[in-house]
Amino acid sequence: MRFLDVMLLVLAIIGISIILLSVWIVVSIHAEDMENILFKFNLLTFFVGLSYLMFVLVILILVKEK
Repeated sequence: MRFLDVMLLVLAIIGISIILLSVWIVVSIHAEDMENILFKFNLLTFFVGLSYLMFVLVILILVKEK
């Protein structure tokens, strides 16, 4: 049961990351000035880092349970 919960969490994180990525792509297409694009790139890097951190946390939880 616990493993299933963890897998659902991973799927949710992946889904949120894909949504954020698509939103970022749409916004960056409409962005004109360079500072705006740079800010959005930093934001994307932050979200990707956050997703990676969550993924590592989930793996650590899985390893700890076994």
